[in-house]
Amino acid sequence: MNSTWKNVELSIARELNLFFERHNLSPVQRKPVNGRSGEDIYTNELGLCIDVKHRQSIPKIYSISQYIIFQYKNFLTTRIDNLEDLFLTDIQPIKLNYSSIQIERWWRHMEDHCLEHPELDLIPALVLHRPGTRLIRSVFLIHQKDRGKLQQRIREREHAL
Repeated sequence: MNSTWKNVELSIARELNLFFERHNLSPVQRKPVNGRSGEDIYTNELGLCIDVKHRQSIPKIYSISQYIIFQYKNFLTTRIDNLEDLFLTDIQPIKLNYSSIQIERWWRHMEDHCLEHPELDLIPALVLHRPGTRLIRSVFLIHQKDRGKLQQRIREREHAL
């Protein structure tokens, strides 16, 4: 597949939907707008506000080859195909002494966007993909303070069914 940013966003939405489908959550889809500000993927009942970053400038340390949750400063990351561990378990992350100013800026931009819509109670998230790497190795990133909120929303949804 041609790895343009549009194709990456579409593929990431499909990968997220595999997780959402397994847990009876509504599917998400790419926002078909160029030059937009804010999320790249429409949210579902989890309230995730997801920005997909397809950049060579993403530090290689964010390329995760194992199914592990890592903590970089205040952020939790895992591979896009390992969301169960992040969203559904209390597995403790492996703490790494690393941070990226650029990733912090991207996340802060999404947090600011979410705060513009307080009535939606959105949770900012990033998906990081380095060009030239397999899409399955993309990294899902949230702030550590939001993990419990996501887990609670999934539990409430599963109990409501």
